[in-house]
Parts: sequence; C-alpha cells; structure tokens
Amino acid sequence: MPKVRNRLATRDREVLRNYFGVSRGNKTDALRRAGYKHPNNYSTFWAKPAVAAELTRREAEIKERYDVSYERVIEELATLAYSHPLDFMSIDNDGNFYFDVSETDSRAMGALAEVSVAEFRETDKEGNVIVKRRVKVKPYDKRQALVDLLKLTGQSREKIDVTGQVDLIHRIEAARRRVPSAGLHKNHRDHPEHVEDKGDGNDC
Repeated sequence: MPKVRNRLATRDREVLRNYFGVSRGNKTDALRRAGYKHPNNYSTFWAKPAVAAELTRREAEIKERYDVSYERVIEELATLAYSHPLDFMSIDNDGNFYFDVSETDSRAMGALAEVSVAEFRETDKEGNVIVKRRVKVKPYDKRQALVDLLKLTGQSREKIDVTGQVDLIHRIEAARRRVPSAGLHKNHRDHPEHVEDKGDGNDC
C-alpha cells in the first residue's frame, strides 16, 4: 500500500505562502510564483491531503479572526448599495445643500471611501482674513455594489447586459425619490454650517 504523505514539502509551503500573501487567494498565481510551468493544470496539487488540510486550517483561522460570514458581507454590501447622497447632506431653508453627518451613524458612514477637508483663507474688502473650508466626499461605487449584491444573493445571471443593470439601478433610485420631500430635510437650522465655512476673521 502506498504511503500517504501528510507533511508539507518546502515547495508546498511556498505555494500556500503565495496564496495567502501576494497572490491574494489566486491559486494559479500562487503556483506560478512557486515555479510551476503550467499552473492551470495542477488541480491535483490542491487535492493533496497535506495541502488541503493546511488550506482549510488557515481559511478557518482567518474566518474566525476577522469574523467573516455570509451575512456580514451581505450587510456591508447593502450599506454601499443602498447609500444615498442625502444620508450625508442636509438642505437649509433656502434650498441649499450642505455636508452634515450629525445624524448619520457609523455604519452608513462606511459607504464613504474618502472624506477630506481643505482649508484656505481669503481677504475681504475690509482686509479681514476669512477662513473657509471645503469638504470633499467620495462614496464607493454604488452601481458595482448593487451588481455584487445581486450576484452574491443569487439574483443575477452572469450574462446580464449592462443596460439591464443600469435600468435596475434607475428603478431603485426612482423608488428612493418617491419618499416625501419632508423626509429629505432631516435637519433644518437657522444658521447651517455650509460646506464652505467662514471663520471668525482672525488669521490663525
């Protein structure tokens, strides 16, 4: 009876190190980096008992460490997919938009890829220095999140055309717009803090 090899060879360890490292979960790339000439034809490599056991062990360890679950991934994708600009803005009595996250929770804030504040100074006619701030907000790709959410929940065909995807997004956005306008004015204020804020006139 042939002996079953249960220990990882040096090259096996190199492939697994690549897989969980620079190859980012790409099995073909992990094999290629380890020197295999035809990495696409090495399905038997991943079926080796020692390799399969180590792969399973490491994946379980990562899942437990980072609390990776289907439900959590769906929840995070839904945050991106159903985000709306008005989640991060308010409208003053004159109909002007201004950046406002005073009522936005941390989960909704996760839909933003970037928030940066640029400060600059201007001098008025009287010679006073006015400090202004410009807020730049960049959300994650909402359209891609919607597509990924459909795929992950089994509600999308691989050969769906782009027109169908865009039409779905337009319908979802249209539904959001049917919300009564009163709900959009989440935080009227007599003196709202606009995106460009005037300072106290002192040159700090």
